[in-house]
Amino acid sequence: MNENKTIWIALPVYNEWPAIKNLIENLQDVLQSEFDDYMIVICDDGSTDGSKDFINQIGKDENIHVIQHLFNRGLADAIRDIFEYVAENGNTGDVLVRMDGDATHNPIYLKELINEKSENCDVAVASRIKTNDRQLSIVRRVYSLLARYFVRLFFPVPKISEYTGGFRAYSLEIIQKAFKVYGGSFIQLGSFGFVCTFEKLIKLSLINAKFSEVPFELEYENKTAESKMVPWITILGYILLIPVIYWPKTGWKKRISKL
Repeated sequence: MNENKTIWIALPVYNEWPAIKNLIENLQDVLQSEFDDYMIVICDDGSTDGSKDFINQIGKDENIHVIQHLFNRGLADAIRDIFEYVAENGNTGDVLVRMDGDATHNPIYLKELINEKSENCDVAVASRIKTNDRQLSIVRRVYSLLARYFVRLFFPVPKISEYTGGFRAYSLEIIQKAFKVYGGSFIQLGSFGFVCTFEKLIKLSLINAKFSEVPFELEYENKTAESKMVPWITILGYILLIPVIYWPKTGWKKRISKL
């Protein structure tokens, strides 16, 4: 058991029925057996399938807090709302773990990921070591390969090889620090979908966050809904992130160096 800290689980959800039901059941089993104090924070981002009714039902649980979006606002807004809620309501020593709502992130990795965060770093990243690429489209495979080379070229982060995966454990202290430094611009490129996952990593590195990785296997076969990622929008977001970080006078790298 982990004592004296709350484990916060961040779950952005948009049309993930029935995978979200299976995930919540497995997640609660792991949390109840391994941790003394936990809270699951779900943002339903305007779901139109069975996800919404299920989330409203389980929201009555004292260990689950639900944030509802009346319409689909995108992954970035869902993550921002969850992170802001936890930063405002949690304590410095707490841990925030972001997972996907499609059951591809198995909760059995939580303990190792949280222990790695607690012992060695501010952010522990679950790094994919085995994915059945035959389940992914050619477009997704090409996108993943190009994205990997792009981010290593322009945004290298020490000890990190997994830049785009969302399964991470953060010290709440580093998240609270990020909101103090960046304010509402911690997640700035909200219109560019999945770029927000990468953007957080880069902006945390600029405020001297320490990183580490834990290997895990992405269970893509558990996914029951179609991917929401639009590759060309995501690629455009990566390109726009270059001036956001490196622009000579207004880029965040320059601005933070003056703090």
